[in-house]
Amino acid sequence: MTLFACGLVLAGLLLTVVAQLDRTEEPTPPPTPDVTELLAPTPLTPEDRRAGRRFDQTRFDLPAEGWIQISGPTGELAQQYRFDRLDPDPPSHGAGWLHMTRPELEVYLETGRVVTLRGASAFGYAPNQAVESGTLTGDVEIRLYEETAGARLDPDVDEPSLVVRTPEASFDNILGEVRCDGAIAMESPHGEFVGRQLKLLLNDQEDVIELLRLEQIDFIRLAAAPVSEPEPARDATPAVNATSARGSSPPPRA
Repeated sequence: MTLFACGLVLAGLLLTVVAQLDRTEEPTPPPTPDVTELLAPTPLTPEDRRAGRRFDQTRFDLPAEGWIQISGPTGELAQQYRFDRLDPDPPSHGAGWLHMTRPELEVYLETGRVVTLRGASAFGYAPNQAVESGTLTGDVEIRLYEETAGARLDPDVDEPSLVVRTPEASFDNILGEVRCDGAIAMESPHGEFVGRQLKLLLNDQEDVIELLRLEQIDFIRLAAAPVSEPEPARDATPAVNATSARGSSPPPRA
């Protein structure tokens, strides 16, 4: 029994050695890194949203002399505007509002007239890129130009028919309305007006100013009517009686 047991042990050892010799070396797997639990991001707080709005990427500059142009239904130029700086999402206003620094806005009416507005800054409502309404503040100047015969407005050449200067003005391009609640100075070929609380309503279908109302007038200076030159004097030749020209018959003798 002892010899038999020893033989079994030796046989087992021999099989183990043979198995180790035949086994190919397998690559050692890389160590498994420790797993770190990832947490879902928490919702933004109102402070985070306000901070994100103030990020500089929400502001951009246009190249010099660059205009944003809006076309009308038939492809004609309806309006164009530009600015030194733009905030497309001002924190103090809702969706669709813009804040512009040194804005210039030109509105081309169907009648051929052009209204221009400019100021130190402005809030404009532009839900579809076109500025529909807004408020200008600081050195506001509003100009009305008569029909430009389809040509692009050239402020250096074209003379305005009406100029309004005021510290602040609100406008509505849909209604064709301009309001100035504070002091205003207005100039036209007919004279100068100084006062307060101006309301100007333009008719986009007819070539008329539908309403121009100044609630308080402080000063008016009317332009003098142009003096027409007198017509040159005609030679005053007395009319000659036909009978006298032929000579009258002497009175009959007594």
